[in-house]
Amino acid sequence: MALNIYDCDDVDWYAVVGIFYAILNDFILGSRLRNFWDAARVPQRNHIVVCGLGSIGVQTALQLVSYGYEVLIIERDLNNRFLDTVRSQNIPVIHGDASLPTTLKAANLDKAECLLALTSNDTANLEIALNAKGIAPRCRVIVRYDDPYYASMAHEVFDFEAVLSPPEIAAPAFASAALGGRILGNGIVSDSLWVAIATMITPNHPFCGKPVCEASTQADFFLSI
Repeated sequence: MALNIYDCDDVDWYAVVGIFYAILNDFILGSRLRNFWDAARVPQRNHIVVCGLGSIGVQTALQLVSYGYEVLIIERDLNNRFLDTVRSQNIPVIHGDASLPTTLKAANLDKAECLLALTSNDTANLEIALNAKGIAPRCRVIVRYDDPYYASMAHEVFDFEAVLSPPEIAAPAFASAALGGRILGNGIVSDSLWVAIATMITPNHPFCGKPVCEASTQADFFLSI
């Protein structure tokens, strides 16, 4: 009578291969299901498209959601570190290149309220914005441009609602902190960025002892008492 004898090492090897295959299969199917679910949840109209899920993109998206807006993310990196953060807020994500017209059309851009190009690449942001205007001319387009000089030029040359430079926006916050104040709010009127700050005038403050008109002229701002 013949006996089937299995080597223990072979059994262990088969078990490892089986577990690995199961994990790989679950990962692939899980990724596909997540992508399918995200695509099915793409807003149909009046939403805001955020292109680029970096530190600025994720904070902007979360802020907009907190204001009650529907937000859609376009991000090309499948391993982006902020994906779990936005998904925890039920924000749908399209994985793709936002500079491609097919990706923008998949985001229902022609029915969107606004598009924000917020990647860390100035050239990519410009390309995204131009393609967006070509697809949906009435859609408001906000562009991130790290170089303040070229940001101003891009705003003048192209028909974008705003071209913002993070260093330029951050400067008032640092100045406010240096003066012992805090940021109350900010926004854009026409082509000008405004920042509202609150500060306490102490004996060592640069504005101490100066008339309001003189202080506002020196610092180039308007005071509201």
